[in-house]
Formats: sequence, structure tokens, C-alpha cells
Amino acid sequence: MIGRRTFVIGATSALLTGCGETTMGQATDTLMFAMGRSPSPDIDFAAFRQSPYASMSAKAGSGPLSVIVLGRIDGRDLHWFSADRAAIITRGGRLVATAGFPQNLRHTQNLEQDPIANQHPVTGLPSLSEAKTRRMVDLEYENRFGVPIRSRFEIQGETAINIHGLSHNVTEVREYCDAESFQWSFENRFWQDKTGFTWMSVQHFLPDTPAIELAVLKPAAV
Repeated sequence: MIGRRTFVIGATSALLTGCGETTMGQATDTLMFAMGRSPSPDIDFAAFRQSPYASMSAKAGSGPLSVIVLGRIDGRDLHWFSADRAAIITRGGRLVATAGFPQNLRHTQNLEQDPIANQHPVTGLPSLSEAKTRRMVDLEYENRFGVPIRSRFEIQGETAINIHGLSHNVTEVREYCDAESFQWSFENRFWQDKTGFTWMSVQHFLPDTPAIELAVLKPAAV
């Protein structure tokens, strides 16, 4: 019997192989940016949008741009895979875990009041005083567990973004995060539409590691 993970990687391979001159090599550096390889220069984003698979573009810091494909749905958690089996997990617009990095975000909890994870439009909250949240994360970095992160949100205003040829009307939201026990402060950015769906984000997940920029090509049908 073919395992679920084998099926996911096989489906990703089939998708990439079917996109004109696209090969699996285009996606292998999506998240494994630290390994220093360079992807193919051209990505047919239209082909990914027309495929049966949900997908996102991904870019870490100044590294190369590539594509990750949805391979598993576990409740509200979406598991996205690159062709070399690196993965990220998102809940709503929130990055909650990674795998296949030199060091990983193992787990995120206490997201009940998180408007990003719950896909609640921050603009719909009665006041910014309610746009605050607290979560706990487990990190491979220095083997830290239960690191509390407090954050608050600020609305930057409405704007239009272009995601590889398609325009979306969104509201930019900035999240100011502080892990006091870890002496780690950072800023995340999200671009939400009126429903609270996050089309694009720039998120940090470990100290001393570049932020990941994610942009939805084809949303998951969930």
C-alpha cells in the first residue's frame, strides 16, 4: 500500500513535471534555503493556479522564490510540501510549524484568540485593544519549549497587492511580537481580504533566521 507521504511527494512530482519545462528542481529550494541551492529561474505560476492542487509561493529572506503544494489537511491545519520533503504547516494565515529545516518550529498552541489563525478580519474587531493575542511555541532553536509570545496588531490601511500577476484588494496588518523570556522581538506582516483570508504574509518563526514570505496562488478548498 502506498503511504500518505509517498502519495504527497508523488503528486507534487506529477504537478511539477506537467508544467511545461518545469521540473521538480524548481521547487526543491522552497524552504531549504539554507542549503544554498538555486531553483530554475522561471516558474509558470498560471500552471500552478490551473492545477487541481492548492499552492503557495514561498521565499525565505533574500533566497530564491519557489512553490509549495498542499499535501495534507489535518483539521484546520494545512500541510504544504516542497519536492524535497521540506514542509510548513499553516492554520488560517498563521505559520504554526515547520519540518525539514536545519532547525524548526515544532509546535504552536493557544491560538483561540488569534485573528490570523482564525481568519477573523482584524478590521472587524471592535477596537485594537482586542487585537492582542498570546501563543506558546516549541522551538528546536536551543531546544526551547513553551516559549510564550505576546503580540498586538496594527492596521496599516487598505491596499492592492499583486501576487504573480493577479491583483487582490486587501488590508495590511502588522503584528508586533515579543518573547520576553527569550529576548526575541520581531514583526510579522499580513495582507487580509474582507473575509479575513490572508493572501500574503511575511512571518518569522525562529531567532536569527530569515522571515518566510508566503503568497497564495490557489487557495485550499476547505
